[in-house]
Amino acid sequence: ARTVARMAALLGARAAPAELRELETADAALVLGEDLTATAPRAALALRQAARGAERALAAEKGVPAWLDNASRVAGEGRRSPIAVVTPTPDALDDVATWALRRAPAEIAAFGFAVAAALRGEAAEAEAEAVAAALAAAEAPAVAAGYGLARADVVEAAGAVAEALGARARLALFPAEANAMGLAQLTARGLEGAVAALEAGEARTAVLAEADLEATADPALVERLFAAAETVIALDAEETAATARADVVLPVANWDEAAGTLVNHAGRAQRRFAARPAERAAAWRVIAALGG
Repeated sequence: ARTVARMAALLGARAAPAELRELETADAALVLGEDLTATAPRAALALRQAARGAERALAAEKGVPAWLDNASRVAGEGRRSPIAVVTPTPDALDDVATWALRRAPAEIAAFGFAVAAALRGEAAEAEAEAVAAALAAAEAPAVAAGYGLARADVVEAAGAVAEALGARARLALFPAEANAMGLAQLTARGLEGAVAALEAGEARTAVLAEADLEATADPALVERLFAAAETVIALDAEETAATARADVVLPVANWDEAAGTLVNHAGRAQRRFAARPAERAAAWRVIAALGG
């Protein structure tokens, strides 16, 4: 929760977080630590489009419009906009990357801070200086990171690079779960805060709304929550380890059966619609009913 709150703060400090369409038109990009194809596939596709920016620009100079895709590819001579992908393992975006760099998880943030230092004119390792030079030369550079490695320092490093680039930088940060950014903007205290409130006697009941904590959260925190709560109410469409331990289980609609609103990575509210009819109510409606 603290890391997602920090993401929200970094994005809130900018005039506007990077939307996906802005990633598509970036003329240079740095991906720090995130396997975007796995965690944010639409963003990965946007960067694939961005990689073709130099190709389309050359084609346009020759009078070939972008909508003539095959002709544009030929006229563009295969040019690629510079993209650096810094991940622990081979990445699906390596085929469009100018720099496909492998770093241990603990070293990725250090590389990002080195790029930021190079952008400020300080000495850095050769690869960091090369990436910094490409970002500095771009009109619309993009920086992308997330919580895929569960490391807050990677997020801080991405923010440092964006700050060094200035207002023209397009910063995209992807939390681990849908609507996490919305909860951060509501200043939600996260699981740590919920456990603290239960242990302090500020709350007695824990409501788990489609949250399989056993699979996603720190096991020690989960144990503290179940130990501190007088009653645990679980709302879910499936049987999970959490529903097995809960005192009360309320069935709710599955994700594809429920309409509602979520907040995306850029802090924008998005409507979603049910793909099929549901016999059960959406979890958010059940929570609203429980609240009176």
